Amino acid sequence: MSKKIVTFIVVLICFTMNLTACGFSSSSSRVSSRSDDPEIVALTKAIIDNPEDAEAYFNRGYAYSDRDEYELAIVDYKRAIKLDPKYVKAYSKRGIAYSETGQHDLAIADYNKAIKLDSKCIGAYYNRGTTYIAKGQDDLAIADYNKTIELNPKFVNAYNNRGLLYIKKGQYDLGMADLNKAIELDPKNVGAHFNRANEYIEKKKYDLAIADFSKIIEIDPKNVQAYFGKSAVLEMINRKQDAIDNYNNLIKNVPEDQEGVVKPKKELKR
Repeated sequence: MSKKIVTFIVVLICFTMNLTACGFSSSSSRVSSRSDDPEIVALTKAIIDNPEDAEAYFNRGYAYSDRDEYELAIVDYKRAIKLDPKYVKAYSKRGIAYSETGQHDLAIADYNKAIKLDSKCIGAYYNRGTTYIAKGQDDLAIADYNKTIELNPKFVNAYNNRGLLYIKKGQYDLGMADLNKAIELDPKNVGAHFNRANEYIEKKKYDLAIADFSKIIEIDPKNVQAYFGKSAVLEMINRKQDAIDNYNNLIKNVPEDQEGVVKPKKELKR
């Protein structure tokens, strides 16, 4: 059970971010890129007005990326780079688009170019690290997270991801230290609490795992995975009534129509 939770969280944390400086991966608004999309229309007009403006192509590419239209984004980033071969953010953002479409080698090549042009481009190091994870090259990913943290010692997700990789390599103390640091820097970081809870489960530190799941529920009372994780641990240690009470809190707090929710139609009783 716990290993399934860990797998879910690795995917969630390693490939999701909402930072944008120097080509960080951005959270998607999932807006249609139809021709009547007002932002796309405006950005296209800017290109028509000044077709030699690399930034105009970059901005539209960024908008396409934000809508998960990565192939269109790649086309615009290519145009931006052709107009300005030293456009660091265009390489870094195109790298993200390549990675999102499974073209990991091309992504790494773009991150390498961004770093060559700007050795302090944190986003390129961080995102290259996540791409190395996708390729199974964990040691290279750790090296990139090391550099990310060197450049920004408060980079929460870099600690979180590096911690998971250390644990995967059997370096439990280093891994837990990184997860603890991520939570210290951002006490409301749900992903880090999830990851730490799962490692506590692996080490049979059930009370600590329950505490982390409880914290997640406090942060996000509608977090279904936290309720299921907490109840599963409670059942492991034979606290069945507490598990039932927790499931009943799930029923009360989470809407029936929330995506992915499967739960009883009435309160559970012992």
